Amino acid sequence: VSQSRYHQYKIVGKTFHYIIRATGTTGGSAGTGILFTLPVTLANGNSESAGATLVSDGGSSVAGYAFANSATQITVRKYDASSFGLGASRAIIVSGTLEIA
Repeated sequence: VSQSRYHQYKIVGKTFHYIIRATGTTGGSAGTGILFTLPVTLANGNSESAGATLVSDGGSSVAGYAFANSATQITVRKYDASSFGLGASRAIIVSGTLEIA
């Protein structure tokens, strides 16, 4: 997802607060997650809950979730972990607070 992006983050002590909004067109092979890389390293590494999300997959909005799948990367998924469709009108809005190393 790369056509339109907005991201903001703030580091306070050892916490990383962020919001990301991205819209665009997906291509290639269908997958269950949209990934983004953080500008920091997380203290707890992978499998950490990373925030709440709103996901639009081809026009219909559904709830989702985000989790750290490495010390520097977050995965966003639809609530049921089904694959994202391919094509236009894909969007994510995700925000959260994480502990950094």
